[in-house]
Amino acid sequence: QREEHSGERPGLVFSEQAELVADDRAATRHTVGVELAEVLVSAGKYVEAVELLLAGQPLARDDQERAEIQEGLGRAYQERGDSHLAIDALEASLGLYGRRAPKSLFSLVPLTLVGVLTFFSRRDPEGIGNASRGPGRRQLTTLVSLIRIYYFLDIAKLAWATFAALNLGRKVASAPELSQAYTYYGTVLSGAGLLGGAQRAC
Repeated sequence: QREEHSGERPGLVFSEQAELVADDRAATRHTVGVELAEVLVSAGKYVEAVELLLAGQPLARDDQERAEIQEGLGRAYQERGDSHLAIDALEASLGLYGRRAPKSLFSLVPLTLVGVLTFFSRRDPEGIGNASRGPGRRQLTTLVSLIRIYYFLDIAKLAWATFAALNLGRKVASAPELSQAYTYYGTVLSGAGLLGGAQRAC
């Protein structure tokens, strides 16, 4: 019986170890690529960052990696001044993180209303609980990136994204993005002529 196991298990163990090593290398390659793209964006080398991220797309192994690549592309496009491409990439990233951006007025209006009601009632109809880890935090950072662009291009989506970020941000412990979301919330109130509320929000 021992010989049976010794004849079968070494090959199985070796195969499993080889797969783990391959997965580790793929994960490392992805992480290094995304971080290098961030460095390139910070250095103003937007074309190189975009090329690096696009080259990494076919190698992405799951939605998490695809989302991180899209998020990186969105920021590179934003810094390069391609706002519409940035929106497309960031909204794609948000969807991969588990929250779809509204694509039409038909879906935008009810989602915004739900966000407003949730914020003022402090309820959680989505039932996502504590979002301090995992996709909740990534959704929040992506929403804030979108808010910065919507502010100049799409006031309707700005309202939706702001309330979505506020509601999600209350679940994320010590999130600096929450203070940014409150700043944009104050801007929305100010634009609507509600100066008192804007001052309290900011």
